[in-house]
Amino acid sequence: MKGVLIRNGNLYSDRNGAETLLIDDDLTMRILPKGEISGVDLLDRGVLNTFSFGPVLVENGKVNPEVGSHRIAWGNPRCGIGYVAPGHFVAIVTDGRDARRAYNLRLEEFAELFAELGVECAYNLDGGSSAAMVFMGEHINWHSGDPQRTWADALVWGYSRQVPLVTDPIVHTGDGGVY
Repeated sequence: MKGVLIRNGNLYSDRNGAETLLIDDDLTMRILPKGEISGVDLLDRGVLNTFSFGPVLVENGKVNPEVGSHRIAWGNPRCGIGYVAPGHFVAIVTDGRDARRAYNLRLEEFAELFAELGVECAYNLDGGSSAAMVFMGEHINWHSGDPQRTWADALVWGYSRQVPLVTDPIVHTGDGGVY
């Protein structure tokens, strides 16, 4: 069910069983249809990293009409990335599994969020307890139920001297607590 998976120039999966997300060096984002190109061909083109989870949420500014019938379409915490223009992305992480403070989104609702923000394309990444959003050094989403999984992947942008140090007196822990 996975697509091409490349990390730091190493090919880990060349199954072509799903669409593959590619962010090029020129900061454009493309979603390659399953079976369109092999991992070996991508490596030959100099691609260093691809992502494979899916499905495609938005194509050409429109919600993917098949997203509501995807195998993971039910309500769940979500994580995804949308592309606006070169170097301009929208990252969304939604929480769930705790009715007191979080609402599980269906995949179609998640896709509609991206479309409303005017993205050209958007791709679903692994959600649930593996999804986290960190801004300025602080974990800003809430994990309910399952503990935070260790991260095998991360999408990271930017640099700032304003990111709090480890000794910052107030840090949001992602589970509702601060220290």
